[in-house]
Amino acid sequence: MIVAFEKTPVVDLKVDINKNDICIGDDLSLAPNSSGDFVLYFQPKQSLLTRMFINKRSKRLGQLEQGVADYLRMKLGAETHIRIRVVDAVPKHLSRDNKDRVFVSIWL
Repeated sequence: MIVAFEKTPVVDLKVDINKNDICIGDDLSLAPNSSGDFVLYFQPKQSLLTRMFINKRSKRLGQLEQGVADYLRMKLGAETHIRIRVVDAVPKHLSRDNKDRVFVSIWL
């Protein structure tokens, strides 16, 4: 595998990273949406009790920037293996503009 993007931001975040326990090293999955953008999904962490009552569907985290999405669309084929991991996460209480920030690395 080779690194395609060492650190790229996730835009249009849909979750609170503290409440969902998003942290460095978490694996993400990627799926294209109808408008041609790539959407990132994460698997919510579950405790022993919640494993019995809550389904294990992935939740939407956000999407990749347009330039990154265009590059991946060009490089991805039917058999291309991709790995996406969180490399930096800044919660809103630590940021200047009171917004969560997540950065990912992408390997092909």
